[in-house]
Amino acid sequence: MIWNRLHYEILNLKNPEEIPSDKWNAAYSFWKAQWNQFIQEHQLEETLFSDDFTRSDSAGVLYLDNKIASIILYKERDLTRESSKDDSYFKVWPKELIEQLTRDRVTKVMSAGYLTVHPLLRGEKFQPSLKNIMVELVGRHLGETSAHAMICVTNNLKGVNGSTERCGWTLAASGLQHFNHPVNLYVLTRENAKVSPEIENLYPSSKQKRNLKTA
Repeated sequence: MIWNRLHYEILNLKNPEEIPSDKWNAAYSFWKAQWNQFIQEHQLEETLFSDDFTRSDSAGVLYLDNKIASIILYKERDLTRESSKDDSYFKVWPKELIEQLTRDRVTKVMSAGYLTVHPLLRGEKFQPSLKNIMVELVGRHLGETSAHAMICVTNNLKGVNGSTERCGWTLAASGLQHFNHPVNLYVLTRENAKVSPEIENLYPSSKQKRNLKTA
């Protein structure tokens, strides 16, 4: 079965000494190669720097047969701090939307971004969709954090919008431009996150809890 061939883990990028160099380099190289290819293919006016990777709190890495198949980056952000709201990440977010989140007491958020899937495993090339699996894993990861919600900026050229909406994300804004290409903004709260039994079993903490029960 396909689920037996998948393995997911969270790499704590804030403590790189906890991650073996070969594993860190493999994750970074995969992320860098896929996004540079995307930038070149779409002739985007964007430059990829390593600090987009290293300043993240963690990386969610999905393996297929022990090889990296997909990756996504996470970063916690405190909207009660002006410096967080002035972060370059929010340059595409309308100020009124940030203010609305604050009024709704959604002040501790975690951004999920830079999702990419190996080219040979995208779309109909591999089923079930790894993109859908990764988006659902984001919702599962929310439950392991103290964040009030997940937020993301979806690149409409990558076709992620359908996956986010199926997994319970709320469209917060659309029709925006970022680096001259269209993007949407999404928010996912804990109560709206949709997590299937397969994703629950795939998530690392779930496996650890099962192992403790059987030990």
